[in-house]
Amino acid sequence: GAPSASLAFGRAYKALVAAIAAGDRERADAALARMKANNLYEDAYVGLGWFGYHRAWGDASQQIAALRRAIAHEDDARYLAKDLFVQALQGLFRLEVETSDYAAALLTGRRLVQQGLAPELETEIGGVMAEIEQLRGDGRSYGVDGVMGSGTSWFYRLLKNRFRIVVEEGRLAEIKLRCEKQYLLFRYDPALEYRIADRYGFCDMELVGDPNTRFRLIQS
Repeated sequence: GAPSASLAFGRAYKALVAAIAAGDRERADAALARMKANNLYEDAYVGLGWFGYHRAWGDASQQIAALRRAIAHEDDARYLAKDLFVQALQGLFRLEVETSDYAAALLTGRRLVQQGLAPELETEIGGVMAEIEQLRGDGRSYGVDGVMGSGTSWFYRLLKNRFRIVVEEGRLAEIKLRCEKQYLLFRYDPALEYRIADRYGFCDMELVGDPNTRFRLIQS
Protein backbone atom coordinates (compact mmCIF):
# COMPACT_ATOMS: atom_id res chain seq x y z
CA GLY A 1 0.00 0.00 0.00
CA ALA A 2 2.99 2.35 0.09
CA PRO A 3 3.08 4.98 -2.68
CA SER A 4 5.34 3.98 -5.55
CA ALA A 5 6.07 4.50 -9.23
CA SER A 6 6.11 1.96 -12.05
CA LEU A 7 9.43 0.82 -13.49
CA ALA A 8 8.60 2.52 -16.79
CA PHE A 9 7.91 5.81 -15.03
CA GLY A 10 11.11 5.51 -13.00
CA ARG A 11 13.19 4.94 -16.13
CA ALA A 12 11.60 7.94 -17.84
CA TYR A 13 12.23 10.16 -14.81
CA LYS A 14 15.90 9.12 -14.61
CA ALA A 15 16.27 9.74 -18.34
CA LEU A 16 14.79 13.23 -17.89
CA VAL A 17 17.20 14.08 -15.07
CA ALA A 18 20.15 12.90 -17.15
CA ALA A 19 18.99 14.82 -20.22
CA ILE A 20 18.58 18.05 -18.24
CA ALA A 21 22.04 17.62 -16.70
CA ALA A 22 23.47 17.15 -20.20
CA GLY A 23 21.60 20.15 -21.58
CA ASP A 24 19.91 17.92 -24.16
CA ARG A 25 16.44 19.39 -24.63
CA GLU A 26 15.40 16.92 -27.33
CA ARG A 27 16.07 13.95 -25.05
CA ALA A 28 14.34 15.76 -22.18
CA ASP A 29 11.23 16.30 -24.33
CA ALA A 30 11.17 12.61 -25.20
CA ALA A 31 11.50 11.60 -21.55
CA LEU A 32 8.71 13.95 -20.49
CA ALA A 33 6.44 12.47 -23.14
CA ARG A 34 6.90 9.05 -21.49
CA MET A 35 6.16 10.34 -17.96
CA LYS A 36 2.43 9.64 -17.72
CA ALA A 37 1.31 9.80 -14.09
CA ASN A 38 -1.02 7.01 -12.95
CA ASN A 39 -1.13 7.97 -9.27
CA LEU A 40 -0.45 10.94 -7.00
CA TYR A 41 3.05 9.72 -6.20
CA GLU A 42 4.01 9.78 -9.88
CA ASP A 43 2.25 13.11 -10.39
CA ALA A 44 4.41 14.71 -7.69
CA TYR A 45 7.53 13.60 -9.55
CA VAL A 46 6.08 14.84 -12.85
CA GLY A 47 5.90 18.26 -11.21
CA LEU A 48 9.48 17.94 -10.00
CA GLY A 49 10.58 16.89 -13.47
CA TRP A 50 8.88 19.86 -15.10
CA PHE A 51 10.55 22.14 -12.56
CA GLY A 52 13.97 20.90 -13.63
CA TYR A 53 13.00 21.29 -17.27
CA HIS A 54 11.72 24.86 -16.83
CA ARG A 55 14.73 25.78 -14.72
CA ALA A 56 16.85 24.86 -17.74
CA TRP A 57 14.63 26.16 -20.55
CA GLY A 58 11.67 28.04 -19.05
CA ASP A 59 10.79 31.01 -16.87
CA ALA A 60 9.95 31.67 -13.23
CA SER A 61 6.18 31.35 -13.64
CA GLN A 62 6.58 27.91 -15.20
CA GLN A 63 8.92 26.83 -12.41
CA ILE A 64 6.43 28.00 -9.78
CA ALA A 65 3.58 26.07 -11.40
CA ALA A 66 5.71 22.93 -11.56
CA LEU A 67 6.75 23.14 -7.90
CA ARG A 68 3.17 23.71 -6.79
CA ARG A 69 2.20 20.58 -8.67
CA ALA A 70 5.02 18.64 -7.01
CA ILE A 71 4.05 19.83 -3.52
CA ALA A 72 0.33 19.33 -4.24
CA HIS A 73 -0.98 21.48 -1.37
CA GLU A 74 0.60 19.08 1.16
CA ASP A 75 1.90 20.34 4.51
CA ASP A 76 4.11 17.27 4.98
CA ALA A 77 5.93 14.91 2.65
CA ARG A 78 3.58 12.18 1.45
CA TYR A 79 4.67 11.54 -2.11
CA LEU A 80 8.04 13.23 -2.49
CA ALA A 81 10.92 12.07 -0.32
CA LYS A 82 11.30 14.32 2.72
CA ASP A 83 14.47 16.04 1.52
CA LEU A 84 12.97 16.67 -1.93
CA PHE A 85 9.78 18.01 -0.36
CA VAL A 86 11.75 20.52 1.73
CA GLN A 87 13.88 21.50 -1.28
CA ALA A 88 10.71 22.02 -3.33
CA LEU A 89 9.25 24.28 -0.65
CA GLN A 90 12.51 26.24 -0.43
CA GLY A 91 12.63 26.68 -4.20
CA LEU A 92 9.00 27.75 -4.31
CA PHE A 93 9.47 30.26 -1.48
CA ARG A 94 12.50 31.79 -3.23
CA LEU A 95 10.69 32.10 -6.56
CA GLU A 96 7.56 33.59 -5.00
CA VAL A 97 9.65 36.24 -3.25
CA GLU A 98 11.65 36.98 -6.41
CA THR A 99 8.44 37.45 -8.44
CA SER A 100 6.80 39.60 -5.70
CA ASP A 101 4.13 36.95 -5.09
CA TYR A 102 4.36 37.87 -1.44
CA ALA A 103 1.05 36.55 -0.07
CA ALA A 104 1.76 33.13 -1.58
CA ALA A 105 5.30 33.31 -0.17
CA LEU A 106 3.88 33.81 3.34
CA LEU A 107 1.87 30.61 3.06
CA THR A 108 4.82 28.68 1.64
CA GLY A 109 7.11 30.05 4.33
CA ARG A 110 4.75 28.93 7.09
CA ARG A 111 4.68 25.42 5.65
CA LEU A 112 8.45 25.47 5.31
CA VAL A 113 9.24 26.40 8.92
CA GLN A 114 7.11 23.44 10.06
CA GLN A 115 9.61 21.05 8.48
CA GLY A 116 12.25 21.27 11.22
CA LEU A 117 14.82 23.41 9.41
CA ALA A 118 18.34 24.22 10.50
CA PRO A 119 18.28 27.24 12.87
CA GLU A 120 20.13 29.57 10.48
CA LEU A 121 17.80 28.74 7.60
CA GLU A 122 14.71 29.16 9.76
CA THR A 123 16.02 32.55 10.91
CA GLU A 124 16.64 33.62 7.32
CA ILE A 125 13.18 32.60 6.15
CA GLY A 126 11.56 34.15 9.22
CA GLY A 127 13.31 37.44 8.48
CA VAL A 128 11.95 37.54 4.93
CA MET A 129 8.46 36.71 6.18
CA ALA A 130 8.68 39.52 8.75
CA GLU A 131 9.55 41.98 5.98
CA ILE A 132 6.54 40.80 3.96
CA GLU A 133 4.24 41.19 6.97
CA GLN A 134 5.56 44.72 7.46
CA LEU A 135 4.86 45.54 3.81
CA ARG A 136 1.38 44.08 4.15
CA GLY A 137 0.54 46.38 7.05
CA ASP A 138 2.08 49.68 5.95
CA GLY A 139 1.15 52.20 3.27
CA ARG A 140 3.80 51.32 0.71
CA SER A 141 2.61 50.32 -2.74
CA TYR A 142 4.19 47.87 -5.13
CA GLY A 143 3.36 46.54 -8.56
CA VAL A 144 3.63 43.27 -10.43
CA ASP A 145 3.44 42.78 -14.19
CA GLY A 146 0.99 40.23 -15.53
CA VAL A 147 0.45 38.57 -18.89
CA MET A 148 -2.67 36.61 -19.74
CA GLY A 149 -0.75 34.34 -22.09
CA SER A 150 -2.68 32.05 -24.41
CA GLY A 151 -5.53 31.59 -21.92
CA THR A 152 -8.21 33.94 -20.65
CA SER A 153 -7.44 33.90 -16.89
CA TRP A 154 -4.58 35.09 -14.67
CA PHE A 155 -4.31 34.13 -10.99
CA TYR A 156 -2.63 35.87 -8.05
CA ARG A 157 -3.01 35.99 -4.27
CA LEU A 158 -3.36 39.56 -3.01
CA LEU A 159 -1.23 40.79 -0.12
CA LYS A 160 -2.95 44.15 0.46
CA ASN A 161 -6.59 45.18 0.44
CA ARG A 162 -6.30 48.07 -2.03
CA PHE A 163 -5.42 47.58 -5.69
CA ARG A 164 -5.76 49.02 -9.15
CA ILE A 165 -4.95 47.55 -12.54
CA VAL A 166 -3.42 49.37 -15.49
CA VAL A 167 -3.89 47.59 -18.81
CA GLU A 168 -0.95 48.13 -21.14
CA GLU A 169 -2.15 46.00 -24.05
CA GLY A 170 -5.30 43.99 -24.68
CA ARG A 171 -8.51 43.88 -22.63
CA LEU A 172 -9.60 42.84 -19.15
CA ALA A 173 -13.27 42.05 -18.59
CA GLU A 174 -13.84 40.76 -15.06
CA ILE A 175 -12.25 40.48 -11.64
CA LYS A 176 -13.03 37.49 -9.43
CA LEU A 177 -11.97 37.45 -5.78
CA ARG A 178 -12.13 34.21 -3.82
CA CYS A 179 -11.53 35.43 -0.30
CA GLU A 180 -11.40 33.46 2.93
CA LYS A 181 -14.87 34.73 3.90
CA GLN A 182 -16.43 36.05 0.68
CA TYR A 183 -16.63 35.49 -3.08
CA LEU A 184 -16.79 38.63 -5.24
CA LEU A 185 -17.28 39.08 -8.98
CA PHE A 186 -17.38 42.43 -10.79
CA ARG A 187 -16.49 44.04 -14.09
CA TYR A 188 -13.11 45.66 -14.53
CA ASP A 189 -13.13 49.45 -14.55
CA PRO A 190 -9.78 51.10 -15.40
CA ALA A 191 -10.78 54.28 -13.57
CA LEU A 192 -11.28 52.61 -10.19
CA GLU A 193 -9.07 51.72 -7.27
CA TYR A 194 -10.63 48.76 -5.46
CA ARG A 195 -10.69 48.21 -1.73
CA ILE A 196 -11.48 44.87 -0.07
CA ALA A 197 -12.96 44.86 3.42
CA ASP A 198 -10.48 43.59 6.02
CA ARG A 199 -13.04 41.09 7.34
CA TYR A 200 -12.84 39.08 4.09
CA GLY A 201 -9.27 37.93 4.83
CA PHE A 202 -6.75 36.88 2.20
CA CYS A 203 -8.13 36.90 -1.35
CA ASP A 204 -7.15 34.91 -4.42
CA MET A 205 -7.65 37.00 -7.55
CA GLU A 206 -8.62 35.79 -11.00
CA LEU A 207 -8.50 38.30 -13.83
CA VAL A 208 -10.51 37.38 -16.93
CA GLY A 209 -9.69 38.92 -20.29
CA ASP A 210 -8.41 38.41 -23.80
CA PRO A 211 -5.38 36.21 -24.53
CA ASN A 212 -2.00 37.99 -24.49
CA THR A 213 -3.35 40.92 -22.45
CA ARG A 214 -0.57 42.72 -20.57
CA PHE A 215 -1.19 44.75 -17.43
CA ARG A 216 0.29 45.96 -14.14
CA LEU A 217 -1.36 45.18 -10.79
CA ILE A 218 -0.57 47.82 -8.15
CA GLN A 219 -1.34 47.08 -4.50
CA SER A 220 -1.27 49.66 -1.70
